[in-house]
Amino acid sequence: SARWPWTPTLTPSSPWPPFSAPPDPDSGIRVFPKKSDHGNPVPVMKLVEVIRGYDTSDQVLKTIMELSAKVSKIPTEVNDYPGFIANRILMPMINEAIESLYQSVAGVEEIDTVMKLGMAHPMGPLQLADFIGLDVCLSILNVMYDGFKNPKYAPCPLLVNMVTAGKLGVKSGEGFYDYSESRKAERVAKQFQS
Repeated sequence: SARWPWTPTLTPSSPWPPFSAPPDPDSGIRVFPKKSDHGNPVPVMKLVEVIRGYDTSDQVLKTIMELSAKVSKIPTEVNDYPGFIANRILMPMINEAIESLYQSVAGVEEIDTVMKLGMAHPMGPLQLADFIGLDVCLSILNVMYDGFKNPKYAPCPLLVNMVTAGKLGVKSGEGFYDYSESRKAERVAKQFQS
């Protein structure tokens, strides 16, 4: 199987990441294979978000797009802004789901069920947040809030409190769901049970 000539790395959505993988340091391009919402590792995920920098040449972009296709990935070009595209759309949705829980609009299972059945999502936003890692969600929201200064990206206080308490989702054994016995979101965490 084809291999990337560098180690792909995920970043918390900063337009100025501390690490990237440009084939040409002067190209201004960053390639971020995205981890899927099912927690699939980068080699399994089909999407590559190709972040075009301000000075990226058309030739460099074409090379990266072709290389991605050669290793059976689907490249999607986006411009260099906080959150790029995937996280710019996904994180406010997750944050709003957390805010809805925080304001007692609905419970954990109800919020996830509405999004799975009503919007045809493979998993609900609270379960997805648990799989991503609540600390990672918080970090991405903070980067977007700092980058745009728009209150729609301000993290919900419940998310901040959960991260502070060490409830990070699957990796810590508890988030919105209890993962002490299974990595599946089968049981709502005690603090959210009625």
